[in-house]
Amino acid sequence: MNSGRGVHYPAFLQTLEEVELAYKREADELGRIRDKEEDEENHKHREAVREIRENYLKNLAIIRGSYVKQKEELIQIDAQRMMQQASQQNMHTSGFGHPYKQTSYPEYSSSAGNAHYSVSNLPADSRTRYPNPMDGYPPSRPHDSYDDFCQRRNEYGKPFDRF
Repeated sequence: MNSGRGVHYPAFLQTLEEVELAYKREADELGRIRDKEEDEENHKHREAVREIRENYLKNLAIIRGSYVKQKEELIQIDAQRMMQQASQQNMHTSGFGHPYKQTSYPEYSSSAGNAHYSVSNLPADSRTRYPNPMDGYPPSRPHDSYDDFCQRRNEYGKPFDRF
């Protein structure tokens, strides 16, 4: 008599103990086969997880490298912008504190030519007559304005528009 698993039984088993022993051997063999198959499957899963981890670390290194490049570009852009602002500040201060060159028009600046507009007793500057209480405080950011904000936003936006 032959079993499906390759265990050969004699045609006539003598005792119940022999049947029980054959059953235990076959169960042990099936357990070893099952354990071997599980080990192979676990090995395949470990290999797949290892590959996924390696790919993840490679992609992470690539992304970190691109972020380092972006950060360097932003620092470089910021440094250039600061240099431009510093050079513009130097140009403004070299022009006696006024950002524009003004040409004088003597025909309009003389009070003799504009006699009906000149009043001798009134102060020329309204700030002395109506002082602004905020004039005593320095501006929080004297170089910042809305146009500077838009310009900075556009400059910083360029490296990030690549994605």
